[in-house]
Amino acid sequence: MVATPSFDEGPRYLRELTEFLSIPSVSADPARKPEMRQAAEWVAAQLAFANGRVVETAGHPVVLGEWLEAPGVPTILVYGHYDVQPPGDEAEWRRRRSRRASGTVASTPAARPTTRGRCSSH
Repeated sequence: MVATPSFDEGPRYLRELTEFLSIPSVSADPARKPEMRQAAEWVAAQLAFANGRVVETAGHPVVLGEWLEAPGVPTILVYGHYDVQPPGDEAEWRRRRSRRASGTVASTPAARPTTRGRCSSH
């Protein structure tokens, strides 16, 4: 299996990233445990092509995916976080709009520092 990305799928990529960013998976907040599970399941679903699955740990679940159907090729490991930092005072949140070159507009949470954009790009 070879993944062939298409720039024609930009609207789908943006929709999926926005969906992922909307999950408030704050690992430092025990009350957000269900959202941590939701984010893990979201990532696992994105890795369905590689047998993506949620694996329980003593802490938060991890997501594991592996595709081993290409003998003789190098193996890569991708590590990323699906959690985010606490947002602070949620009353202070603002939504920003980012305009894409195509003219479409998407809203994403602006006050939430995250590495999930990189996680979803791998």
